Amino acid sequence: LDNISQHVRELVRVVKGIRCILVVGGFAESPFLIKRMESDFSNVECRVLRPRDASIAVVKGAAMYGQNPDVITARISKYSYGVKAYCPFDKDKHPQSKRVDSDDGPRCTRIFNEFISMGDSVVAGKPFKRSYSLLSSNQTEAIFPIYRSTRRDTMFTD
Repeated sequence: LDNISQHVRELVRVVKGIRCILVVGGFAESPFLIKRMESDFSNVECRVLRPRDASIAVVKGAAMYGQNPDVITARISKYSYGVKAYCPFDKDKHPQSKRVDSDDGPRCTRIFNEFISMGDSVVAGKPFKRSYSLLSSNQTEAIFPIYRSTRRDTMFTD
């Protein structure tokens, strides 16, 4: 029970706006688990709910998804995602080792430019757009590897 409680506590901390904890799966039938969850999360303004047929809810959901993948309209991102970018160098914020010179003045290299934050709701099939500038006027190409992080406050890609 400690591991379950700790994991849910981390999710409640990371994913903002949770008002309800839905307990499903085989272990949802355990009165010990329900009492523990209610006790641990009563002060977080989260209701702990166990739906009817909680023990088979996961199987039902998987079957529904198998028949129609469009039934899932959004997911909560497990990671933060971003690209390596350059931003204006700030001597108070960035280490000197990350400083590079560009046509626009000193820049900080290897910045984790986040476009999805851990805990964000990501709508399936919904595109998003970001614009980036070249580092110098004679640059002819740009490569954008995608990085992921398990932290919300990632500053650099290395």
